[in-house]
Amino acid sequence: VACGDDAERAELVYDSMAAAGVRPRQSTYTTLASVYKNRGDYRGACGAIKRLTAAGHTPTAVEYGVLIKAIAKDAALPRGERLEQAELLFHQAEAAGAVSQLLHVRLMEVYQLLGERRRADTLVARLRAEGLELHPAVRSEYEKLAWREPGSSAVSDF
Repeated sequence: VACGDDAERAELVYDSMAAAGVRPRQSTYTTLASVYKNRGDYRGACGAIKRLTAAGHTPTAVEYGVLIKAIAKDAALPRGERLEQAELLFHQAEAAGAVSQLLHVRLMEVYQLLGERRRADTLVARLRAEGLELHPAVRSEYEKLAWREPGSSAVSDF
């Protein structure tokens, strides 16, 4: 059932599954979190992931990515909180061994959206130091940041 950003509808589907005795899979919770992400509701997405862990599932890079993207989209959160939460989630994913290129992309999206060039530079330097090739989406978000600054040479650094 596609719910887009209709969290109420998604919750009804989730509740009807539970009422019918259907045990939600990890993907059920991830889909629910994605609905909240689509509407820019970080706290709602967190609630879905808390249910995921309460049900005995372990968040993967996909769930961490949904949460970081929800942070990027949630304009109601103060800027500082968005940065802090995005980086905290990224570090939690690292500690859990759940980092993927997807999470690098999501974190760079937050940096680009909030104009955090210094943090973006640090992430790119870290990826290069680890011998990792920049994912095209990381590069794209980084270039958007570079274009914001007159006279920037970051784009030519690739």
